[in-house]
Amino acid sequence: MSQSLKLTVNGQDRTANFEQSTWTVTQNWSRQGDTATLYLTDEHAGGPSFSIPPLATVALTDTGIGQTLFAGVVTMPQMTYHGPNLAYWSLSCTDWTYLADRALVAGDWLNLTADQLAISFAQQAACGINAALVSAGGFVQPAPTVPRLQVNYQTLPAALTALSQLVSTSDTWGWYIDEQRNLHWFDTATAPSSGWTFSDAPAGLNQAGVAQYDWDNYQYVWDATSIRNRVTVQGAKYSLQQTDTFVGNGSQTSWPLTFTADANGLGSAKLTVGGVTKTLSAQTGSSASTQWVAVQNSSGGWFLQPNTDPVPASGTVIVLTYNYLAPIVTTVQDGASIGEFASLPNSGVFQYFVSDTNIPTLFSAQQRGQRETHTYSQPEERVQLQTTEQWGGHVRAGQLITVQNAVTPDSVNGYTPGINGRYLVVQNQIAGQPGGYRTYQITAARVG
Repeated sequence: MSQSLKLTVNGQDRTANFEQSTWTVTQNWSRQGDTATLYLTDEHAGGPSFSIPPLATVALTDTGIGQTLFAGVVTMPQMTYHGPNLAYWSLSCTDWTYLADRALVAGDWLNLTADQLAISFAQQAACGINAALVSAGGFVQPAPTVPRLQVNYQTLPAALTALSQLVSTSDTWGWYIDEQRNLHWFDTATAPSSGWTFSDAPAGLNQAGVAQYDWDNYQYVWDATSIRNRVTVQGAKYSLQQTDTFVGNGSQTSWPLTFTADANGLGSAKLTVGGVTKTLSAQTGSSASTQWVAVQNSSGGWFLQPNTDPVPASGTVIVLTYNYLAPIVTTVQDGASIGEFASLPNSGVFQYFVSDTNIPTLFSAQQRGQRETHTYSQPEERVQLQTTEQWGGHVRAGQLITVQNAVTPDSVNGYTPGINGRYLVVQNQIAGQPGGYRTYQITAARVG
């Protein structure tokens, strides 16, 4: 059915100038803000009748269903002349995430729940984004406790994305900012429902909340290109203590250390030679004045050598206690996924390595591994569909839809034909069509 669209720019109604058959709105869940491209014409007699400055506010609304399809600011207005009495405007727009992308968050937080952190980020950013718990009338869902999180001057969207990734150990978390500047932050278990089922069954189309899609643009994908079910995570380095014991033979002048010493801590290392405490320093190129030195070779190995002291006599016991740096390393695996693919030549094991020096603790490394296996231990299922022009409803990225198709194999049911599952809309493009209609090109990931 034809929609009743209204476009306002800086609060002024520009519906009469709006090209209703060529506009687009593009949405991506938990990546960046929505964008829109809008076109206006200005037929005039003695010069342009209006102008649109950069960062003008814009809102596109379907008044028939009371739904705002897009709201934000014009980031790049362009005007061209198609004749002496005709001006043409092309507006590149970004939703309210534009403001969040230009606000910074920084801090070191201990033992707060992730929902408290998300709200704290928005409050610190102070860029006009509203954030409140669901229990307080907002759209931020309760979330697990985060032992520690450090944010070093990241934009609000980047901080929210990092937080989402951190807590996505058993469910995937994500966010979006709606047309009223409200922050929505939730996982797939608490994602809001659009209230719509997209079906290939004509009999169901007479029911409320059921819509048809275009068979010519329907596609179903099982994506195993990124599968991983055993993940090794290497994080930051931490300090450990090692004691090496050597015995002199009267001629040896260099002894290799077992581990790569922490050069910054060698001044506090404890060295005894024949039971007598000796001074020690790292040999950094200049002449050392200590009795013994630790010297690093071109391969990175460290060697203990006498400096002002004589070579130890045969049988002299040399004991060095020093600190060395070792990386945090942990391995996480998904046994169910490995078992499912065990008949393959690799016994079902798909390994993956993560190296991130920003991971400060073993617990954080384990969480990162759990997130990787949760997200990638199974092939991702995605459905791509396009609504028909006759549909007059609305969905957005970040909402749940139900998809029915009689011939698509169902992985939950042994790949027998016929699916009826829940899907989270991760990408969505709304496009104006001639006659005041619109279509939705939806990409959604299966969540149930």
